[in-house]
Amino acid sequence: MALSAQSPAPTLQVLSPKDGDYLTGPVVLRAVVRPLQARVARVTFFADGQVVCQAQALPWQCDWDAGTGVHAH
Repeated sequence: MALSAQSPAPTLQVLSPKDGDYLTGPVVLRAVVRPLQARVARVTFFADGQVVCQAQALPWQCDWDAGTGVHAH
């Protein structure tokens, strides 16, 4: 289904991790794009200003290792 010119722009919501979560070790990064029928080629996840992974199909998720110890990301 194509979006019409009057459709709102797609939005992205990060589902995991939640804002304020403390991360260490392996983490699953998850997002949802709305509307669900929006045509999206890829979702790129960043941490610490760097690309950490990309998802190129649903579900919009990928694995990332936040490293040892608890640090702000």
